[in-house]
Amino acid sequence: MVIEELRRGYHKNLVKDVIFIDNSGVPNNADRYSKTSVALARGILEEINLETSRIKSSGQTSGKEFANVTADFL
Repeated sequence: MVIEELRRGYHKNLVKDVIFIDNSGVPNNADRYSKTSVALARGILEEINLETSRIKSSGQTSGKEFANVTADFL
């Protein structure tokens, strides 16, 4: 498998298990009080071009899932 395919799978797992968007359209990997942070987080989602869930999980849950998904990728 080439790195591009592995990276695509990693991104799919991130948006499935880690990255969520709340009802106001703010990704959970952004500081909602910073326009720059929100723009960057939205840009990342746009760049990986995958649909995310609208349900936001807690920070600790997201952090644990991020660690798990990243460890699987590595």
